[in-house]
Amino acid sequence: MAGRKKILYSFKSRTHHYVQSPPSDDENIEWLSLLREYGGPTRLLDLTTSFYIAAFFAIEDAKQDACVWAIDSIQPFEKARQIGFNPIPDKDIKGYGTQIRRYLESFVTDLGKKSSLVLPITPPKLNERQAIQKGIFLFPCDISQSFESNLCQTFDFPFNTLDSENADHINLTTQKIPQSFSSARKVVKINLPIKLYRKAIKDLHQMNIDAASLFPGLDGFAQSLKFYIRLMENTNTTLKGN
Repeated sequence: MAGRKKILYSFKSRTHHYVQSPPSDDENIEWLSLLREYGGPTRLLDLTTSFYIAAFFAIEDAKQDACVWAIDSIQPFEKARQIGFNPIPDKDIKGYGTQIRRYLESFVTDLGKKSSLVLPITPPKLNERQAIQKGIFLFPCDISQSFESNLCQTFDFPFNTLDSENADHINLTTQKIPQSFSSARKVVKINLPIKLYRKAIKDLHQMNIDAASLFPGLDGFAQSLKFYIRLMENTNTTLKGN
């Protein structure tokens, strides 16, 4: 437990060397999101509200079939109400977000506090990357369990892992994607076959979704040049190394 506090303390103590306007000391969700954005270890899981951006990250460097996971955004709050946390939305959207943020920050400051729950959270101040990537985070409230266990208990699943054995399978060759999901389909895995990658990468590039747009700066532009290599790869079989 002490190690987690040490990570956050160390990050707070030195970030001012790299960031002009770091968060206030008590804005722990904002600190965790910034730490996560730059590759540091946190309990946060990155999500995006854009399927296309999610698909880009899934297939950009994939060497085999990939996938995108999608979750119902309402159920976590329904579950939170069942265990006693009931944020009341009002005319001030910022006020509603503050309630959720303070609730989740209580799990950061009190390491003994835990609840089998995952909640979505958006930092009040998005940095440039997060804004461009339409970023959002999932926050597990019981760090003594795996993220999947928190997620499954949030959705009242009778299991603690997500795998092919307990998945609800949809065959896109014979079935259409449902317009809405039943109560049994609160977590959905969308498979992305490797044979579609070349066309998908090209389509995403034409939509201006690539490393250059998602990671502003020379490093993002340099990474985006992999696009031309991906177009030349044979995606009928499993991709090889460089």
